[in-house]
Amino acid sequence: MKNTKQSHYRLLKTTLLGMSLSLLTLSVSAVEWTSLNKKQQKALAEYEYTWPDIPETEQLTLIRKADRWAEMSPEKRQKAKQRMAKLAEMSDEERAEFKKRAKRFKALPEDEKRRLKERRKKFENLSEEEKAEIKAQMKAKKEAFDALPESEKAQIKAQRKAQREFFKNLDKAERKALSEQMKGLSREEAKQLRQRYYNEAMEKNS
Repeated sequence: MKNTKQSHYRLLKTTLLGMSLSLLTLSVSAVEWTSLNKKQQKALAEYEYTWPDIPETEQLTLIRKADRWAEMSPEKRQKAKQRMAKLAEMSDEERAEFKKRAKRFKALPEDEKRRLKERRKKFENLSEEEKAEIKAQMKAKKEAFDALPESEKAQIKAQRKAQREFFKNLDKAERKALSEQMKGLSREEAKQLRQRYYNEAMEKNS
């Protein structure tokens, strides 16, 4: 009788373990490779043999990226490849900083994103000499900032964060009015206008 109970217990334990493993497998690979369309499979070809081992959330992220890739024009694909190549060449610190900037950009209001994209487009249309000059100026500013005492750097970072939050929380009408004022301005002029706008708002609230 005792042996029979032990046998039943072992059988139950084995069955439950098998069910657990089955559920785990389902949760890890919820999207079958064969369920992807040809464009998705082509874009994700490097993952074909490891696909069952990729968690579902990552599978879905990769599928979304593959769909976006399929919709891109050849020109946009080339630019995306160049960005990925640059990212691959970055150090861990540079990559972390890049991700921070991307996260901050994603959190910006749509009109602000549009303005920054337009500015980026203007930069891309500059001559190599003009680009080099701007990059040199930015590098000099970064080096000057890095040379500051930690207390001053912390203060500047706090001010920048406060300004980002302020502009992020503007209502639609305020953002539109500010965007209209900034049209046609140079980068430095737009920066000065934003600073004046922020300072005036702080004075009103004080």
